[in-house]
Amino acid sequence: KVAFIAFSTKYGGYPAVNFSVAHEYSSYRSYGIIIEDMLEFVEKSIIEAKQNGASHIILCNHFGISQALRAPILPETGLGKIEALCKKHGIKLYLNGHEHNRNFTLFKYNGLYDYDVSMTCDKYAVFEIYEKYAKVTVYNTADNSINRIDVIDLCDE
Repeated sequence: KVAFIAFSTKYGGYPAVNFSVAHEYSSYRSYGIIIEDMLEFVEKSIIEAKQNGASHIILCNHFGISQALRAPILPETGLGKIEALCKKHGIKLYLNGHEHNRNFTLFKYNGLYDYDVSMTCDKYAVFEIYEKYAKVTVYNTADNSINRIDVIDLCDE
């Protein structure tokens, strides 16, 4: 079983509602700021997913965690706490979509994979989750040819 836990961040910018979580946790356009309530929501969701038999938990947020991104979650606003949650609960994969990067960039950040999965007009990706790894096939939209395949190790290091 795979559990996808979608959460959002807050900022004082223009509202951009994320319908994958409760409305009071709307996301905002700009750098991601993690609030304490959201961290509690994420950990509670992780624990619940594990209790319901999830073998893999994948976190999803509008903003990425890799500091190589143009607009990541800011370290001073909870990035370390997200990393700690992932380490504590054995989470290896984090999906983000803020960058709209044409390359579907995969970053490794402190033992956690951060994958930019926002769709573009020229590429799309298909995720397959297996017991020990995830396989991501990136296709070219024009002819559905394979652009590349990424394999992400989901086992403990």
